[in-house]
This record gives sequence, C-alpha cells and structure tokens, in this order.
Amino acid sequence: KLAAELRVGATTEMGEENLAPEGEAFAFVPAIGTANATGELQLGYGFSSFWVMARAGFTYFTNSDVIDPAVTARAQFGWSSSFGLVLALNTFFYQPMGDVEFTNVAGVGNTAFLGWGLGASYWFIENLGVSASFEGVAFAKSNAATPAFTFGFEARN
Repeated sequence: KLAAELRVGATTEMGEENLAPEGEAFAFVPAIGTANATGELQLGYGFSSFWVMARAGFTYFTNSDVIDPAVTARAQFGWSSSFGLVLALNTFFYQPMGDVEFTNVAGVGNTAFLGWGLGASYWFIENLGVSASFEGVAFAKSNAATPAFTFGFEARN
C-alpha cells in the first residue's frame, strides 16, 4: 500500500531564552516558538502475520532561522499474533539541512540522529490494548541522545 501524509503542528513562543549558566557547553531553552509541517510518502506491505513499512519525508519550520528544515525517514518490521500480541522493530533517521551548533538539554531545536526502537502491545479486547516501547540512538547530535521508554493504553475502532 502506498500513502501520503501531511502533519502540521505548532509550539508557543514561551521561554525562548537560554537558562543555562553562562559559559556552559550546553543550552537550556525551554521552548522555541514555531509552526511546522511534515510531508511524507509511505509504503507498506503485509504478508501472513508480518508487515514491513518504510516512509520518507521533509519537515519545514516557520522559525527556520533557529530550527532548520529536515529530512526524515523511518522503517519498521513487525509481527502480529493471533492472540493479541504485536511486536515491532524500527529504525528512524532525522537530519536537518543546517548544522547542529549546540546541545539543548530541554529537547527543542536542531538535532540529528539515527535511532532504533523495540515495541510491544497486547490487545486484551478487540478495541483496547496496552503498549510499551524502548527507543535509543546509534548516533545523535544535540538533544536526541536520551533513550526513551514509553508505556500507554491504545484504543482503535
């Protein structure tokens, strides 16, 4: 299956000053006000209880003098059981068009990374499940080097 997706979002202009002590090798900027749009092409194929998916896109920020436009990509391989368990392995790539000049420990601004992730979900009834994932990076510049563990509930129609 082939798909195209467009996502838009925004961040408020609140706390754009660097709160890190002067002379530090990092920055702490809580938020950078911008709107953004991401366009992607996606390709996926399912066979038996397995699937593969790949997508590639471009993200543009209205505050492009602070956050550079970026090329993005993601690939995923997954398996669904007959009893509600779903497992997925993915990799993701994010590369801004400009240089990553400083590390912002708050997690906003330019970043570049090549990452990976493992996820699992269990659908205990048809429309409600629980999920967990762990994601890390093989390479990162700036704020993307922090591993992430997520846990949540999922609902579907």
